[in-house]
Amino acid sequence: MYKEQDGFKPCPFCGRSDKVVVMTDKFFYELQGEYDAATLTVRCERCRAELNDHSWKERNYNRRVAILRRKWNKRVAIEEKPKSPLIPVTERLPEEKRFIRDDGTEDFDPSKYVLVQLPSGYMKVSRYWTHSRVDNSHPWLDLDDYDSDTVVAWMPLPEAYKEEGEKSE
Repeated sequence: MYKEQDGFKPCPFCGRSDKVVVMTDKFFYELQGEYDAATLTVRCERCRAELNDHSWKERNYNRRVAILRRKWNKRVAIEEKPKSPLIPVTERLPEEKRFIRDDGTEDFDPSKYVLVQLPSGYMKVSRYWTHSRVDNSHPWLDLDDYDSDTVVAWMPLPEAYKEEGEKSE
């Protein structure tokens, strides 16, 4: 009864394009023959949003589909939520600065300060340093170099605001 058709934009309610279907021409002409008129329908198979065309004077299937396509494509599709700039600690951690000591051994300085999110959703500024303790049990340090809580995500701090024309230091 329904088939996929080219030229239809994604569903304006759920955003899926692979689920937009139009009544088949065979079914359309069967209804038209039986009732001397037929409503042509386009719908999203995912969320069941539907748009009907009642242009009963137009009996040609392809022209009716074109009318329906124009109506469907006028609707504004929902936009996907922008991806959060936060990086889960399970994906990646801030880089520590690697350096060589005078005695030739490798060591690390803490990362730059970053914005972190705690499990509660609370945000604060911290830095990552696995060498802050011998056992690496608390690698996040807050602004006062106290051990920070468990961190679930982080992101670099944004650039400082500058007035237009202001020179950067």
